[in-house]
Amino acid sequence: MAANVATASAAAFLPDAGYQAIFGNSRPIIAGAGAPMGRADVEGDGYRLTGHWTYGSGCLHADYIHAGAMVYENGAPRLIPGTKDPEVRIFVFPASDTKMLGNWDVLGLRGTGSIDYAVSDLFVPGEFTHLPTGLEGKRGGDSYRIGVVGFSALGHTGFALGHGRRILDELGELVHAPSGHPTILSGMAGSDSFKEGYSAAQGKIRAARALCYDIWGDILDTTSRGEPVPLRQMTWARVALCHATTAMMEVSIFAHRASGGVGLRAGTLQRLLRDNFTATQHLMVADKALCESGRDFLGLVDNVRWTPRGFVNVN
Repeated sequence: MAANVATASAAAFLPDAGYQAIFGNSRPIIAGAGAPMGRADVEGDGYRLTGHWTYGSGCLHADYIHAGAMVYENGAPRLIPGTKDPEVRIFVFPASDTKMLGNWDVLGLRGTGSIDYAVSDLFVPGEFTHLPTGLEGKRGGDSYRIGVVGFSALGHTGFALGHGRRILDELGELVHAPSGHPTILSGMAGSDSFKEGYSAAQGKIRAARALCYDIWGDILDTTSRGEPVPLRQMTWARVALCHATTAMMEVSIFAHRASGGVGLRAGTLQRLLRDNFTATQHLMVADKALCESGRDFLGLVDNVRWTPRGFVNVN
């Protein structure tokens, strides 16, 4: 999912020359972190990039790396024209130019390989960079009208719904384990409280899914008309993501309690529990996302746009 977001962003928003160089004769994997944790000094028609990034999901399998950095010119941050805000760009460069630093010893989501990575004094031509704020791709269909922040929200929503669904499926399979199987949950199938809780958990995930489909259906209607996605629709997308993640967490807590010692032992259920609880710590579903959404619903914002971290002012 993370590599899809970074690859789609490059495919949609890179200038034509950069797009042709990367995608013209191949279908690469691009991965990395867009947070502006690097420094890019203007040099001719390109940039001299140095930085150390964290949470580089998928970088170990990538052909190119995606990284965010603040732009400097003549030793000072370059401002976005007409504003006092510093310019931030996304840089795309070969994985072979990157130092992979590891540092992904975590409770869950180990398979994402979200390592630290770094580059030092790397020249990146201008055609291999793009702004992270674009909302309409230079190429691609209607789905590329949601911008990088939309790609991220949609990807994380799919994760939450899929993992919430999977953990209930896995728990249900244990009910039908053959007699004497070492992972059978003794008496589970005959427990009224378990059946009640399992039914409620099914409803939570299905309701979260319905909300997400409703909201993203509205967004699809907007983009199919060739119109930009308004702030309120993207606010609803962030709320739906937070709601789906909460539903995933709540059914995971139910699965943890219902499974007893089975969920503690090595196996699929234990891995799902670790992955799901770890996913609730992601920046995209931090408490600030709901606080910012509340500001929009209450009419307390004006001339702002969404980023993964919350609202920023528009020019």
